[in-house]
Amino acid sequence: MVLLRPISEFVRVPGFVPPKSADEALERVRHNADYFLLNYVVIEAAILLIGCLFNHKLLIPILLDLAMGVVFVYVKPGALERILSPLHKSFIFTLGTIFLLYATHTFKVLFICSFFTFLFSAVHAAMLAPEGIIKKD
Repeated sequence: MVLLRPISEFVRVPGFVPPKSADEALERVRHNADYFLLNYVVIEAAILLIGCLFNHKLLIPILLDLAMGVVFVYVKPGALERILSPLHKSFIFTLGTIFLLYATHTFKVLFICSFFTFLFSAVHAAMLAPEGIIKKD
């Protein structure tokens, strides 16, 4: 189950130790990306809101994407499924997003926000040793 983990667990200072190998770093990323998924989503949302301060037009694709997602997820199950398969929905959602980003000239801001979120998440996930496997030397 995806949960928002407490901040004390997310920034557990004694847990931040460099991995000893690339395999260990990859194992940590796999574990932490799954374990702290909702925390990373909240960070992405906060960074996107900061991005909206620099380019207000970024709100247009974000809000319309949310609306499309709500329609695809919450419309009565039989209505859209008779016409659109999950693949068709994904294709429409992707094309709609690309068109909105192009039309509003906000791709650059979105790319920068997403890059910073990815960078933060990757470093955090690789550096934070899961609580059960911290080895004390």
